[in-house]
Amino acid sequence: MMFLNKFKPFFLLGLFAVLLTPACQKKENCDAITTVAPEAEVTALRNHLTTYGIAATEDYRGFFYVISNPGGDEKPSVCDDVKVNYIGRLLNGNVFDQGNGVSFG
Repeated sequence: MMFLNKFKPFFLLGLFAVLLTPACQKKENCDAITTVAPEAEVTALRNHLTTYGIAATEDYRGFFYVISNPGGDEKPSVCDDVKVNYIGRLLNGNVFDQGNGVSFG
């Protein structure tokens, strides 16, 4: 269970990226997230995705995401606010969090 608690923020962050749509509000000063997942957790995720045949995109920071309903060609920048629809699932498939139209920025 400790492994899942440590792993949850990275998995959730990956899932938040599912349906990004840029908002109009911009911030002047912001920093990119530079946290990188531990290699053991990334390996566990890769194995899980392979085992269950899930085609996910891997971010260089060690999280994976699936865009199930892509938006337009516009992409958010580091300082943009975004609204997302997401579902966070544990490795056993149980949903631990979900939201529609949730703003992040």
